[in-house]
Amino acid sequence: GIRKTQAMIAADKEFITTIEKQYGRKKGAQLSLQRGWQFLLKRNDTETAIRRFNQAWLLDPSNPNIYWGFAIATHRQRKPMTTVGRFFRKAERGFAGNRKALADLHADHGQVLGERGKPAEAKNYFLKALQLNPKNKHAKQGMVAAATQLGDHQTARKYRELLKQ
Repeated sequence: GIRKTQAMIAADKEFITTIEKQYGRKKGAQLSLQRGWQFLLKRNDTETAIRRFNQAWLLDPSNPNIYWGFAIATHRQRKPMTTVGRFFRKAERGFAGNRKALADLHADHGQVLGERGKPAEAKNYFLKALQLNPKNKHAKQGMVAAATQLGDHQTARKYRELLKQ
């Protein structure tokens, strides 16, 4: 989302050409995406993660996992929820028809909303996730947390029990 200089545009073109020759666009994007997630999840290095996600985007902007990565990274950078939400929605559109991925995405979106102090909104995303995949452990855990924050102890108990199954 930044205005690029001519030098940046030239560097992008050189990067794309190099990756196309070495791996092809799809595989190169996948490798950049994997690196982005490694920097984000293992090192908590959001700046480098975003750079890797951006490289993946240059190679394959249709890959919804890229937008998922941007959503989590911008959340960790404490960017506004409008920004974070925009990336989640873009990922969601890309996963249309993929129930498992959508369930996992909704669970992550719920977690982000919970971390931002929006338990009612979080609960809605956890419910969406569970409608798509009733076995989604992350969504069940999120439901316990959101329901507890909302003072809905009956729902919290229900999902705590479901976690044991």
